[in-house]
Amino acid sequence: MTEKTDVISLRVKESLKKQLEKAAKKDGVNPTTMITRILTLYFDWYRHERAMGWAALTRPLFGEIIKTLTKDEITKIAIGKGKEEFIGAIQFVYGELTLDNIDKFIEHWTESARMSYRHTEKNNTQRYILRHFLGINWSIFCATTVREAAIELGYKMQNEKIANNNVSFELVRN
Repeated sequence: MTEKTDVISLRVKESLKKQLEKAAKKDGVNPTTMITRILTLYFDWYRHERAMGWAALTRPLFGEIIKTLTKDEITKIAIGKGKEEFIGAIQFVYGELTLDNIDKFIEHWTESARMSYRHTEKNNTQRYILRHFLGINWSIFCATTVREAAIELGYKMQNEKIANNNVSFELVRN
């Protein structure tokens, strides 16, 4: 069911209006859809970033930092602090840990971090693909963190594929 919409009127600088129109055209949507996307992302993610304690680092810098860790070190961090922060952030933003909220969180997190993300569902199996260009350790961290959070919900991870710049996996109910 589609949520009911309402009309608002905004007064913005002319230059901002032109930027909006140009960006909307580039994305193949109308300005109303673009504004809706921007507001949704703000309310679902950006307004929570500071309260969650997120730090902004350039991708090359972050990539260099995490590649200094061994596979065992990155796995230990993912199982401990990674899982704790992942679950805590989901609960902070959405109120509770559910599979739908994990999905929304991954979607907003990857969009915010400029990573590519794809999610499909078939026969109660959730399939995720993340592409990030941050190296194998980030793939290991992402897969391990999500796996550990999913276990809390009674899901198991299967068909896990970890590569240098992407990770894919499926979540199914135990």
